[in-house]
Amino acid sequence: MKSTPALAEVTVVCVTYNSSPLVETMAGTLERFPNVVIIDNASRDDTATRVSEQIPHARLIRRRSNAGFGAANNQAMAVVQTPFALLLNPDCSIAPADVQCLLDCLAQFPQAGLVGPQSWRDNGVPQMCHRDAFFRPDPKERFRVPEQVVSAEWIHGCCQLVRTSAFRQIGGFDEIFFLYYGRR
Repeated sequence: MKSTPALAEVTVVCVTYNSSPLVETMAGTLERFPNVVIIDNASRDDTATRVSEQIPHARLIRRRSNAGFGAANNQAMAVVQTPFALLLNPDCSIAPADVQCLLDCLAQFPQAGLVGPQSWRDNGVPQMCHRDAFFRPDPKERFRVPEQVVSAEWIHGCCQLVRTSAFRQIGGFDEIFFLYYGRR
């Protein structure tokens, strides 16, 4: 496993749930990252076993219940000891050079608590990765891939580089949100 010195400052945090078909690809993505925490949300398949076998350098946390995205990330972040954490969905891949780009962005904007990249679907179609807050009206124009760094009120949750100190300062994710929306 080879990694750049900057990657030693990052812990990849990945929440899994019935993600067994994704483990092999996820292992390929994570092999160059020295610090990895995978928290399994009580998968009913063999996700945790496959993670143990295929990503042996990862710290695996096995939950007994599915706590959802926010609560699981909060639990995993409690063990992170690096200045930065890359919250990464198990179906996403990112190259170390792209993580370095995100680190550079946080260095350029020290007031930012997190940054996220533009992500793309397998067919080359861009995902909407940022926007105004949900309580604001939808913009009239279609989403466009930005040509430079933009400030956003909402960033897609599939891949975010966060300052660990900022995450802890705000108390992490609001656990009322299981995945996308609040529970009633």
